[in-house]
Amino acid sequence: MELIEFSSELPPNFFKRHILDGENPLKVSAFLEANGVAKHWCFDYFRDLGESLLVPVKTFDSNGDIHVSTTPLSDYVRSIEQYELDQKSHRPAYCHDIPIFHLLPDLVDGVRSMPSSIFPLWYRDSWWQFAQFFMSPSGSITPLHFDTLMTHNLFFQVTGVKEFYLLPFSERSNCYRRGWRWFDVDPLNPTDEKHPKYRPERCLKVTLRPGDLLYMPPGMLHHVVTKQASISFNVDFHTKLSVCRSFRFVSESIPAPSLYYNTVALAGLFLGFNKRYLFSLYKSYLNYIS
Repeated sequence: MELIEFSSELPPNFFKRHILDGENPLKVSAFLEANGVAKHWCFDYFRDLGESLLVPVKTFDSNGDIHVSTTPLSDYVRSIEQYELDQKSHRPAYCHDIPIFHLLPDLVDGVRSMPSSIFPLWYRDSWWQFAQFFMSPSGSITPLHFDTLMTHNLFFQVTGVKEFYLLPFSERSNCYRRGWRWFDVDPLNPTDEKHPKYRPERCLKVTLRPGDLLYMPPGMLHHVVTKQASISFNVDFHTKLSVCRSFRFVSESIPAPSLYYNTVALAGLFLGFNKRYLFSLYKSYLNYIS
């Protein structure tokens, strides 16, 4: 596995070469600036915007279980700003996987310049409906996992710095899997005694800075560390090939809700059902915790 890198612009035949046929991650530096996407998004902007908006924030306990609470977005931004000034205070929880464009529809105007050709036709004219939002203080960590629907993932770093530690899906048997999509291995602190099968030489570190785009193929394992307080969003989506492949993993205990959402995606991609109706069945995925 290797990282394919470009600057500002997507490579020719991006969709066919890197999404339909590719198995390697891809990074495009300064992609958002080059396309004028989310150029006003910053912590001040969301603090002023979110006085009445409640957002879920998540923490991981020592067993890897996820705990969710809610807080006003404006208060959450203030807590991050305070923490970044004085990191002796308690680190705020991680706000992630938020369907931000459904909660704040006016934000869509800030991303209309996104080149929609990076998405499959079924998603293209309303890709923002499938987007999820991330905001985190420095030091936040999402442990090693893969995306629950086995989708393609386009991750957009708006502000701040994140580090991704990537492993191919074929390494899942060496990373001490827990349940369907989580793993006990910490790529930053691997333990030979506890995890002798883990192969650190297969792990790829990718640093995302403001404006960068990262593409991850279906099933790619990723451990994510916020190095500087960050705002990001992503869109994960299926192609016909990826949604068909997702059903191969029934034997690995893929959760029933994941099978349901993949069935909805399959109907959209293959059968041409009414998109508005199908999205009403799919929309709850944007708040799905697995």
